Amino acid sequence: MDWITLSILSAASLGFYEISRKLSLQKVPALNVLWLSIIISGLLAAPFAFQSTVIPLEAHLWILIKSAIICLSWAGEFFALKQIPLSIGMAVRSTGPFFTTLVAVFFFREMPSTIEWTGISLVLAGYFNFIFLARFHKHTGTLRYRWLMLIFLATLLGTFSSGIDRHILKALSVPPLTFLVWFSIYIAILTSLPMIILLTNKVTSVKRSDFVWAIPLISILLIFSDWFYYTALANIDSSLSVVSALRRGALIISVLGGVVIFREGKFINKMTAICFVFSGIAILKLFG
Repeated sequence: MDWITLSILSAASLGFYEISRKLSLQKVPALNVLWLSIIISGLLAAPFAFQSTVIPLEAHLWILIKSAIICLSWAGEFFALKQIPLSIGMAVRSTGPFFTTLVAVFFFREMPSTIEWTGISLVLAGYFNFIFLARFHKHTGTLRYRWLMLIFLATLLGTFSSGIDRHILKALSVPPLTFLVWFSIYIAILTSLPMIILLTNKVTSVKRSDFVWAIPLISILLIFSDWFYYTALANIDSSLSVVSALRRGALIISVLGGVVIFREGKFINKMTAICFVFSGIAILKLFG
């Protein structure tokens, strides 16, 4: 399977992941959703730890750094997403490919072709169109902007993480499955340490009612999304800027989910953004 198709499959999984996450956040505190979903991912990955390829200590260190960054990024996303509509949250997060493209061009000296630039530009145009709509969303106010800023900062951390992904998979030649396994384990450990302290001091609590069906779905969908993403990015011909743009095609599924499941408005206006994103993905798939 070619890396562009893998990137699109990663986007599809990520879109359904976002819907599952929003469903969970309607009934369960953000911190509990974050921790439980990460723990489930770590438990699913743990049996494969000693069957995976042996990698040097340097690679483990980079995966640990990536895990710490993503831990902070996800925490910001989860808390913000609980306070703002799914489609608006995804719109802010979708600025990620713009910053990732800058990282790819200026730090990794990637130079997309004319066709690739066209596709990336259309995808980014759709994202920025969506952000423009966020200004007029009925839920946006002074308090909402604080949460929008939080999710924006979380997005910047995710962008930095994408550069680390490229370094681990290409410069250090870590196999995608090995990367996924150890990342899932390390981030489970990193999130458990503060959670145990909070539980011990009764700052928070985990109830039986917190174990809703959507949380395991978050874990499973994220594993599939990351597996497709890492495999695509590890391909020798792949481009970080293109993979990142394609992966944010998740916006299409999350917007449709926001309208159908969560009854979010302005569907006709959002369709313009979706058309831009879909057109960009089609160009990258057909001509990239």
